[in-house]
Amino acid sequence: MSQVYVLLISAQGSAQVGSLGPMEFWGTYAYVGSAWGRAGQRRIERHVKVAAGRPGRAFWHVDYLLRLGRLEAVVAAGTEERLECSVASKIAQVAAEAVPRFGCSDCRCRSHLFRLEKDSVDRVCGVMAELGLRPEVIVLSEGSGRKLSGPDYQLPRSLVYRSTRLD
Repeated sequence: MSQVYVLLISAQGSAQVGSLGPMEFWGTYAYVGSAWGRAGQRRIERHVKVAAGRPGRAFWHVDYLLRLGRLEAVVAAGTEERLECSVASKIAQVAAEAVPRFGCSDCRCRSHLFRLEKDSVDRVCGVMAELGLRPEVIVLSEGSGRKLSGPDYQLPRSLVYRSTRLD
């Protein structure tokens, strides 16, 4: 089974984002991604490691934002369909703004990164549920990952990043 996921990232400041150039970030952002086959869990673990300061070259646009900001939560759902762009389109409808061309160089979407005003976990879960997905939420905090739902999703303790617990 494959996965579609949303990384919820809080960030304040500016970053040079690869070919997109310098960008300003202020607030909570939802980044929509996907991983196919067995790579799903490893892709999310890689994002968590980058957020925790893993050294190395930035590969995706989101790597630059993860280095600047704080990864607050991961919302993920298993799927047999390619729903990454559908999730991005739905989140765009509830977002305060889209960051043009961010994270969508391999599709025709306007963006895969959106600034959310409030209730980011609830909004993302609602969007996924509207598409028939069963979202699983991991809230990241000092010392432990707290899984809010779903039997299949747990980050190893060694990958958990510091954050404020979202309740």
